[in-house]
Amino acid sequence: MNITPPGDYRPAFPHDIERIRITIDEKYGSGTGLAMIPEGNLVVLNKSPGVDILDEVILQGQVLGTHVFEPGKGWRFICRIEGARRMASLISRNWAIVDDGAIPFIRKGASTMAVGVLDADPQIKINDEVVVLSRNREIISSGRARMTGQQ
Repeated sequence: MNITPPGDYRPAFPHDIERIRITIDEKYGSGTGLAMIPEGNLVVLNKSPGVDILDEVILQGQVLGTHVFEPGKGWRFICRIEGARRMASLISRNWAIVDDGAIPFIRKGASTMAVGVLDADPQIKINDEVVVLSRNREIISSGRARMTGQQ
């Protein structure tokens, strides 16, 4: 499994899992936390370098994302593709839908530009973590918003 060095990992406790699910629900919509981290699974947290708390969230050998606490800003979740796939059908916040013609370029590493965005959550703010979807809700990418959802 590819994890961020130094590889300081431990099993997640029930209160860790609950906090992570709450953070995911707040960011991506109701039910997304449980969809990403279903009941009855061993979750592993890998402590990584950060300002305060920064844990990679690992389930079934896959890194789903990073759970981060920053003083003055609170909790946030940086979603990876595998994490986004697990909750794709339920995402109701911080999403953008792109034109089919833009998908091959995004998959090769190109930025998701406004010209390729067909629709987006109007509540997106600059620097929010966003999941990029195709018209049929296939996960294309995830990343940080460079513009608001209303632009």
